[in-house]
Amino acid sequence: MIKRLVWWVELLLLVAACSSPDAAATATREAQRVQLAPLQITPVFSGVCQQDSYLLESWLGMAQAQMVNLVRYVEDGLKRDRQQQGELVEILVGMRNHLVGVAAPDCVQTTHVLLLGSLDVGLDVLKAYSRGDFGQMNALKSTFDSQRAVLEQQLTLLGEMLQAMIDAE
Repeated sequence: MIKRLVWWVELLLLVAACSSPDAAATATREAQRVQLAPLQITPVFSGVCQQDSYLLESWLGMAQAQMVNLVRYVEDGLKRDRQQQGELVEILVGMRNHLVGVAAPDCVQTTHVLLLGSLDVGLDVLKAYSRGDFGQMNALKSTFDSQRAVLEQQLTLLGEMLQAMIDAE
């Protein structure tokens, strides 16, 4: 059923692309939108932080690096020409695919899900920007900035928790 729907969408886009150069550009943007649908993947949770501080330490290092990269890519994307978002979107999709597969210990589940959500919002910011939908982009950017602040706070608290666990060992 979905393959047939995708086939019809592609056929309609092809017909639209044949009508004029402007229609071809619009069809290309529409095709990109269809291909960048939100990923429906369930994150992996495994391990107990209180039994092994290494689980928290390794996850925290990865999450902090992902957060820095996410912010850098979104900020960089908003400085680029709107038609040059493809590479950054692919990078963010790759980051999200990687993060979904990372086993997160029990004490970081909420933060892990928030990081995944921030990646999704970052992708949506860039997609809205590339479409020229600045109203939606500004609203999404505000959501992204709010999630970023909460995420940074949670990462700091997890870092303090890790330090307390290491000091107690």
